[in-house]
Amino acid sequence: DCSGLRCDGCAPEGLDYCIATGRCWEVLCTYGAPGVVDIDGTHVYWVDDTRGEVVRIEKATGEYSYEPQALATGLDAPVGIALDDDWVYWTESGSGLVQRVLKSGGESEVLVEGGVGLDQIAVSKDAVFWTSSEGVWMRSKDGGEATRLGDTSERAAGITQWQGEVFWTLPDKGDVLVWSSANPEPKLLAEGLNEVDAIAVDAVNVYVATKNDLLKIPKSGGEPELLAQSPAFPRDIAFDSSHVYWTYDEEIYRVAKSGGAKEEVAREKPMGHGIAVDETHVYWAGLAQILKLVHD
Repeated sequence: DCSGLRCDGCAPEGLDYCIATGRCWEVLCTYGAPGVVDIDGTHVYWVDDTRGEVVRIEKATGEYSYEPQALATGLDAPVGIALDDDWVYWTESGSGLVQRVLKSGGESEVLVEGGVGLDQIAVSKDAVFWTSSEGVWMRSKDGGEATRLGDTSERAAGITQWQGEVFWTLPDKGDVLVWSSANPEPKLLAEGLNEVDAIAVDAVNVYVATKNDLLKIPKSGGEPELLAQSPAFPRDIAFDSSHVYWTYDEEIYRVAKSGGAKEEVAREKPMGHGIAVDETHVYWAGLAQILKLVHD
């Protein structure tokens, strides 16, 4: 039942899809050109390349009475975004900066200057990690110089972390690697994957997107397992306790972590890049919109 939801843009074919599938998306806001998305318990956060901003909006449902809040403005091509309990972190490919701002707002703090080809970002309890055209770098949250992880200067793309272990992709080589402070020499988890890019990780497995496939790789090591095929690049990955989700052009799909047939979650409206999932909803960046839907 789409009644009461802001199925903005659903008519005619989108509304028909909502009614036919019972999956109705809700437009949280129309705003700029949102890119990579992240969430916490109360808000959706994203970077907006066109407006040069880091923005958030409440996840709450109901009347459309809440507005986006720009936490940082005047940015030069913001790309990646990551959160901890108090701060929002992001990379800027234009300026070569890594910055952060309190979730409650205030002045932005520059953590790193002079980065080259900055891309995605992840944060652990103690440090900030980011990918670039010159490999993967880290800096303590408390300050100090940025240092490179390992001795490779290959272009790195996707990055994520799980309890201090950091995982990333090297799309030109097709490699997936892991690093931790306890084992500071990066370990190769997989190699020769076709244009591997987006990455996510849970307690057991690493999930990566290649040119046409979504793969699962055991964190303990082993051969990559095909979870699903996509017509072309899965653009971003997220997961909940049972499924892995990904975006592709005008569609969002999911597949069980244990494998099986892929399932279409939404179409007609995605047309974006970033995706995030919590216990009840999928959130994604559409064309000038932030949207959500109930995933079960």
